[in-house]
Amino acid sequence: MANSLFRLFTLFFFVVISIFLLHPNVVLCDVKDDNILSAINKYRQSKNLSEFSYNKNAACLAGKLVYKLRDEPCSSAENFNKEISSETKLADFPKLLRKCHIAYNTSIDGIILPSCVPGLDPTSVTSNYTHSHDAEYINDQNYTGAGVGTIEDAWVVLILSTNTSTGNYDSSGSSSLVVAGGGRVGVMVALLGMFVSSLLFFDFLFLG
Repeated sequence: MANSLFRLFTLFFFVVISIFLLHPNVVLCDVKDDNILSAINKYRQSKNLSEFSYNKNAACLAGKLVYKLRDEPCSSAENFNKEISSETKLADFPKLLRKCHIAYNTSIDGIILPSCVPGLDPTSVTSNYTHSHDAEYINDQNYTGAGVGTIEDAWVVLILSTNTSTGNYDSSGSSSLVVAGGGRVGVMVALLGMFVSSLLFFDFLFLG
């Protein structure tokens, strides 16, 4: 009995790992990011606006962008804002979109809002956004989703998405087995996990 339970647990473990590796776009939402989004949504509620829904692709991109700011001083926030808002955006912007499985044409109407708030207290971050020129976007009903990325207890990137095909940060139905940051190695690990899971499943059903 104990042996069967152990094999069942092992099977479950490998199945979960396989699913996770084959779906690299799964984002483990950071608690700090989640608290900031909740605080912004409370502000939206106070203005009788609908809450931003969590957009996992936007959150993925926000995480990639905020990582680029990890060594930047807070004084460079405005310069970075201008850079990502320009027509050419960042030189590696298309690469970051691909890593988050976002089709470029689905990001056109979205907005990227970087900010630097030491300590990243959710209330302070919300106040910073709502008492600056970014408030027009926070109060805009055309934006329906959001993703947050934070780093180094100072930098935050908020990405707002729309519910249209040109601003929802979708993959346009395309899918990929390429694991962001893992490449072919990630695919091989995923396939190996599925193979082992199949063997364990066969053993559990017919040999147990």
